[in-house]
Amino acid sequence: MKQLLLFALMGTWLSLGNVYGQIQKGTGYVGGTISFEGQTKKDKEKAEALNTSSNWVQSIAPEIQFGKMIGERTMLGLGVRYNLQYNRYRYEAADLTNTQLSQGIALLPFIRQYKTLGSSNWSVFLHGEIGPQFQSVETTSTQGSTPVTQKREYWQYGLSIKPGIAYVSKKNGWAVEGYANILSLSANYVPSKDDAGRVFMLNTGISTSFPNLITLRIAKYIFPKN
Repeated sequence: MKQLLLFALMGTWLSLGNVYGQIQKGTGYVGGTISFEGQTKKDKEKAEALNTSSNWVQSIAPEIQFGKMIGERTMLGLGVRYNLQYNRYRYEAADLTNTQLSQGIALLPFIRQYKTLGSSNWSVFLHGEIGPQFQSVETTSTQGSTPVTQKREYWQYGLSIKPGIAYVSKKNGWAVEGYANILSLSANYVPSKDDAGRVFMLNTGISTSFPNLITLRIAKYIFPKN
């Protein structure tokens, strides 16, 4: 049912002709999200107490975007995204612990095309962004009391296109937005460096898992003073 609604929204965006109640030219925009994800796993064999392993993963990814309407349907802006992930794996039998800390920061210029649904507060939009990301990955392997650390830093470049829907209050500019992940398209490119070859990844948002179907955020539209 959720998939049908999202496809219907895209159909509406593509089929709308003349629309009314557009977002005013010169309107400013501030929006942001923070996503969390975590996983803990432990495996233990009854016959051998030492043959136990555990894995713990935590990640956080805050993002903020600033934009401005350069027309009644088009917004230009810049997004800043930071991601952090910590992974710890422990294998008791070998007295081995592996940890990995991954951090990245991305600058993402974006363009967004709106179509307002009649004279209501609802709009559908298509959001496209492209930009570089600096990534740092530090891995430490400790067996007994001897740690060995490796660090890798590199640049990567991403492109993504995703549709969404927004409810914007005409009274105070506060808005709730939803990105339809199921209809998103993204590409990521990592140039070759030292011992690592080029990597190109293409992802689609086709998924049936909830809540990955849609990403919600709070935003503020700052209307120009008349």
